[in-house]
Amino acid sequence: MKIAYSFLVGAACTVSVTAFAATAPQPAAKPHAAAQAAQQDVSKDDIAKYIGKSITVYSKLGTTHSGTVVKSTASELYIKLDSGAEMSFAVDSIKRLTTPVAPPEPSSTTPADKPADSKPSDGSAKKK
Repeated sequence: MKIAYSFLVGAACTVSVTAFAATAPQPAAKPHAAAQAAQQDVSKDDIAKYIGKSITVYSKLGTTHSGTVVKSTASELYIKLDSGAEMSFAVDSIKRLTTPVAPPEPSSTTPADKPADSKPSDGSAKKK
């Protein structure tokens, strides 16, 4: 009787753990690297050059904030977040800074703009 009871309790625990694992929320999928905008690293010494430009701040605490650089001092960085709020960061607490890279401009000559040759270049045209 004790063996059957132990078996039933063990089976019930296994079923409940399996059911919990199946319904546990999965972490959100990260966007594909190609879907993310290209970023260029910014030196902490060059922050003043980016006033009025978009920047992403990666803190040493693991947080990430994006916004527009409002002001920069030797010890503080002030940005206006994309949400509209303003935030300051101690320069010592910043792990990394990036700014978006503009996509390359399309070239002025595209294959569609070039006229097509009337004869194939490999000499395989039929002679009349």
